[in-house]
Amino acid sequence: MNNNISVIVAGAGPAGIGAALRAAREGSSVLLIEQTAFPGGQGTGAKVCCFGDNPGGPVFDEITGELLADIDARYEYKSEKYLKPGRIAFNSEMYKILVMKKLYEAGVKVLFNTFCREAYIENGKVKGVYVVNKSGRSLIKGKIVIDATGDADIAESAGVEFEQGDPKDRRIQHVNFKAVISDIDHSAFTLSKTGKEDLADLFSRGIKNGLIH
Repeated sequence: MNNNISVIVAGAGPAGIGAALRAAREGSSVLLIEQTAFPGGQGTGAKVCCFGDNPGGPVFDEITGELLADIDARYEYKSEKYLKPGRIAFNSEMYKILVMKKLYEAGVKVLFNTFCREAYIENGKVKGVYVVNKSGRSLIKGKIVIDATGDADIAESAGVEFEQGDPKDRRIQHVNFKAVISDIDHSAFTLSKTGKEDLADLFSRGIKNGLIH
C-alpha cells in the first residue's frame, strides 16, 4: 500500500468514523483500518442498534440527523433508563450504507478485514501501525496515528499507561449477545412470555443448582 498517508485511524466504530471524517474534511489524507468487513463497530457488528445518551458533536449530530430524517431510525425513551429525548435506535444495515457513503465522499481510504497488530515507533514517536490481513503482516506509515480500537490496542503496544476494569478488582463488564429473528407471532409470544418474577426465580434456581454462575 502507498504509505503517503497523513492520518491513520485504527478502528471504524463511531469514534474512528468521526476521527476519519473530520481529518479528511480538514484536508488530510486518511486511511481508516477496520478488522471486520464493514464500519460501525458494535452498532453493526453486534446488533447494538442504539446510540447511548451521548451529548453529541458535529459528526455525530450530522449522522444521527440523517438517520432520523431519511432512514428507519427513531428515538426510544424510557423514563426509568434514559435521559431525554431518549436513545436513537437505527437499522444497522442502513447505518453501514450511510457511513460508507460519507467516508467515500470525504476521500477516506478504507482497509477492511485488517487487524492493527501494534504501533510502529520511530525516534520515540508512533509513526505507523503493523497490520495483519490476507496479504500477511505489513507496515503502514503515517504522520499521525489515532487509536479508536475498542481495546486501545495501538496505545497499549506503544507503552501508554492504562487501567482495565474496575479499579477495585479489575473486573470488566460482561458481554451480551443480540440476534435478529423474523416471522414471529407476536400475539402468541406475548401470551407465552415468561414474566420478570418467574424469570428471576429461574435464575435463582439455576445459580443454586450450579447451572449458572
